[in-house]
Amino acid sequence: MTVSPIPHTKRALTIREFCAAYSLSRSTTYKLISAGKLHTFTIGRRRLVAVEEAEKLIKLAAA
Repeated sequence: MTVSPIPHTKRALTIREFCAAYSLSRSTTYKLISAGKLHTFTIGRRRLVAVEEAEKLIKLAAA
């Protein structure tokens, strides 16, 4: 299975944007974060996912 990256102009996505881009629910996303499979960072009150981290997760899931 070939994984083609989703073109992003942003370098980081909010949780909502990540869920929409990768068709995941918020609860699944937070489970991935809690399990240490998806790394996030916080700026102010916003939790963000680096696009590189999102692509890494998808590649691991497809392997």
